Amino acid sequence: MFSLLAQLLVHNEERTSWETFSKLPFIIEASNVKEGNFSKSQKPPQSDSTFENKEWSYHDFLSLVYSLREEIGTKVQRVNSPTKQKPHVGLCLGPYATSFALLAALDSLRWEVTLLPETISSELLATLTQNLDLFHIFTPEKIAELVRAAQGSRPLNFDGYREIAETYLESPIGHGVTIPTSATSGKAKLRRQTWHTLSLPARETAYANTASPFPRYQVTKEPAPRWLLTYRPHLYAGLQVVLQVLATGSTLLLSGSLDSLSHQLMWGGLNSVTHLSATPSFFRQGLFLGLFEQGEWPLRQLTLGGEIVDQPLLDRLSEKFPQARKTHIYATTETGRLFAVNDGLAGFPTRYLTELPMKKEAQPKVKIKIDEDELFAKTDRLATQSDSSASLADAEGWYATGDLVEICGERVYFLGRKSETINIGGNKVQPARLEAIFRELDYISDIKIYPKKSSLVGNLLAAEVVLTEEATTNFGERNRVQNMLETFCQKNLASYERPRFWGFVSQIELTDAQKKKRANENDS
Repeated sequence: MFSLLAQLLVHNEERTSWETFSKLPFIIEASNVKEGNFSKSQKPPQSDSTFENKEWSYHDFLSLVYSLREEIGTKVQRVNSPTKQKPHVGLCLGPYATSFALLAALDSLRWEVTLLPETISSELLATLTQNLDLFHIFTPEKIAELVRAAQGSRPLNFDGYREIAETYLESPIGHGVTIPTSATSGKAKLRRQTWHTLSLPARETAYANTASPFPRYQVTKEPAPRWLLTYRPHLYAGLQVVLQVLATGSTLLLSGSLDSLSHQLMWGGLNSVTHLSATPSFFRQGLFLGLFEQGEWPLRQLTLGGEIVDQPLLDRLSEKFPQARKTHIYATTETGRLFAVNDGLAGFPTRYLTELPMKKEAQPKVKIKIDEDELFAKTDRLATQSDSSASLADAEGWYATGDLVEICGERVYFLGRKSETINIGGNKVQPARLEAIFRELDYISDIKIYPKKSSLVGNLLAAEVVLTEEATTNFGERNRVQNMLETFCQKNLASYERPRFWGFVSQIELTDAQKKKRANENDS
């Protein structure tokens, strides 16, 4: 992360260039809206007065990074054991400028960092400290205390910034960051990446209003993007958005609350977001709730990832935002970004199995293959386990992604996670595949298929259904809709694929990673 900030300094040959660029906004956050003010289903009041923006220029942010760096060196490092070559710390990373500044400061010191959620129990903190051998954990309270102390210190001048940045870039980069997986189907696992591999997917573009801080990059006349952060920043997808903003000299919009989708999109509409990265579930709910009707959305780029992207959603997004480029990113915490699809079609071309389209300048070594309906990847960016030196790949270097796929003609389609497979009387059911079938119905906005215990066959299927507004208006009673669904199932699905329990909800509950919760309902 700090390497991108360092490049902003080093690649500006003239000081005036940096002074011009440094005044541009890096982070705009809704500073007076606290976490938890809005529930997941509640719509915030439609008023600009709900939010009070606080703007951090690139200079403001970098000043805080260096002040925190000094504060850490004088206060925190004193408790470190002198035998440790690389201090390893935990950071409860929230969606705030101050949290990102601390992360950059720790990176500048080349400390190993394990990212943790903003809210975490004291018991789990104690366990992690012991198991990961962390000598310090920066909780939100400790971050606030450190920032208060750092903001009172005297910032370095430009030459001081640049000297440290040049020293950092000249030295080999071997330290890294440990990231938890999204834990959609169970407990999170910790995976270690280096900052170098994490930064590689960032698109290297200089925009018209950024004074071209990266002269070697592709230059466009478009104004710099305004990215809305919707992902938790301690997860891979959220971290990628932050790094992308830094790599292009763009602006990051922080809504102040990641617990409320309606709150995020309300605030994003008020701040003219141009680039939005989120899961398909996030986009479906935003469209269903009409949240993209609020404010202005001059979107130029829509990035979808983390879940299966189906054709109906892509079609709806194309209809709603015809001017925006739609990209489906396939990435995992373990492998990083593997490939992207930009042709507006679900799945990916079979030719990707032979050769993946990649940026030449990044020179990645990535291959994919299908073995027994599962997608495998081979990459030189494969993460390592945080608590073991054992490789995540097999003897030939292939990593099992856990994603099941099928080939239809010249296209490869995702079926769902291998771990999500539900056994119904000896028959295997992929809930994501069934959900895609039901979403083709005009009166279904979204649906979640999950297992319920059965003494006869082990499991039976259950469904949570979100009806379209038209269905609620036209069909009235839900019993009528259920009868329609059951009739559809009898005509189109095998007996073991038919849900036996139906529930109707206003929204499908999402995890912190914006995905449908896929842990077995019987285990909860």
